Amino acid sequence: MTARALSAAALIGAVSGLRSQLGVAAAALTVGPAETSRPAAALGGTRVTVGTAVLSAAELAADKWPVVPSRLGAGPLGLRMAAGGFAATVLASRGAAHDGRRPDRNTPALTLAATAAVGAVAALGAAFAGARWRALAARDGRPDWPAALAEDAVALALAGAACGVAPGAAPARR
Repeated sequence: MTARALSAAALIGAVSGLRSQLGVAAAALTVGPAETSRPAAALGGTRVTVGTAVLSAAELAADKWPVVPSRLGAGPLGLRMAAGGFAATVLASRGAAHDGRRPDRNTPALTLAATAAVGAVAALGAAFAGARWRALAARDGRPDWPAALAEDAVALALAGAACGVAPGAAPARR
């Protein structure tokens, strides 16, 4: 297990804490269609990639509506933690085509468990931080949508950093 894997896990977990669908969508965009490493291979298909991207885009739009329930409820918070943990394991298990490692169908279980834990905890922290940010922005009756847009930008930048995508560059996929 490397510091790089743990850093990516923390970043992609934070992304999922800010926008629950974005972490998995970002990870899916970086998994090639011929991926054989598990669990990354679960996101290797075009349908999965398109589905996660559509769900992420819908969340980015819906998040600005005032009727959307709090991310801090047990269900939404649990979903964010699960998504952060799963996205972190996907990034940790990507194969040689992505980052130059030797082909390996099975990432060590300890690495997957550690990255899942880091991703889930980072999602938890980011969910609370994002909610606090929005609450501060909305004090005194101001609308919180400008803060939500800033939060979107932060989540997208973190996703790019976690997945190894340089600003302005296309993802390594397709």
